[in-house]
Amino acid sequence: MTGLRPWYAVATPHEDIRKGRLSEAVFAANVWAVVQGTAPEVYLDPEEFFRKST
Repeated sequence: MTGLRPWYAVATPHEDIRKGRLSEAVFAANVWAVVQGTAPEVYLDPEEFFRKST
């Protein structure tokens, strides 16, 4: 058994992440901040969120 490969060997991060344009702090959405409208813009715009997460 060879074990698990690192995540970055299995999935290529989005260009924003590779080029340092997206802070790692926004990887996990704060749902309450989304409800309040205070979350980072990427979480407030459904089309932008989908485009960046696919």
